[in-house]
Amino acid sequence: MMKTIIVSFLSACLYTTGLAQTGNVVILPDNGSNSLQTSLYPNHKISIKTQPETYGFVQKANQIEAGTFISELNGGYASYGTTGLYTLCLTTNSQNPQVIFNILNFMGIGGQPFNALHVYGQAIIEGVANTNQYIAETFLKIDNNGTLSAEKQTYYYSLPPSAFLPIINSANNPIARSDAEGIYFTLSNAYFVRFEAPVYLPVGAIIKGIEFYFIDNSELDLNLIITRRVLGEQVETYYLPYLYSSGEESGIRNVKTDSIHNGGITILEDSSYTIIVSPKNTVNNKKWDGANMQLIAAKLIYQY
Repeated sequence: MMKTIIVSFLSACLYTTGLAQTGNVVILPDNGSNSLQTSLYPNHKISIKTQPETYGFVQKANQIEAGTFISELNGGYASYGTTGLYTLCLTTNSQNPQVIFNILNFMGIGGQPFNALHVYGQAIIEGVANTNQYIAETFLKIDNNGTLSAEKQTYYYSLPPSAFLPIINSANNPIARSDAEGIYFTLSNAYFVRFEAPVYLPVGAIIKGIEFYFIDNSELDLNLIITRRVLGEQVETYYLPYLYSSGEESGIRNVKTDSIHNGGITILEDSSYTIIVSPKNTVNNKKWDGANMQLIAAKLIYQY
């Protein structure tokens, strides 16, 4: 009889050990019978099956509860949270939570949140990293939909007549301004005259387009170009395109993106940039034709 009891005890231990190693526990919805089952071929060690829109595993201390929740609404989702209005923390150190969610729907990383997203310390966002090789850092921007990005945005740089300086080979050619707000050299037979305007754009900006506003009642043509000069050097680089008034009475010339120096002119830190407006530079056509040729304004379209 004693041998039988000992053998039965050892058999029970071996069976229990086998269950601990290979079996699982399935907790079914509380329907009275068969709510706790065991299986020798489980998918999970412990499974809790609930009715829709209810909590599964819940831990409770006094009135505070937290647990797992699965919903079939809106395509289905799973969550872990509190069952009531309590703060939820995620932590690897129970004394110092790393992430905190409060009842105001605020999220804090590294401390208590006082805004929708409150980060203590530095943050790195790889998706908005600087990809512009010409500048050391970039700026975050927010579009009208609230999307945060470091993508280049389009801006406009306008130059009124007052932005242009007269460059002449003689002091005997006064500058005048018309009722149409255009400026011009008053003498019609002066050679080598032009207006220049410095371009003040941030390093890394890319000029994508130009608009040239003018009045041309002359048989001659006005010409607008952008030049670059490396600081400390005398040689200028002339960028395409050359904008010509083409003898039109008046008009606006809009330069497409693919027309400007391989898709754009990048502002470099070692250079200065200038807009030059002058008569068309040919042997027989390089004089300013008085009030028949007027510079009204220019506008740069750039990205940054």
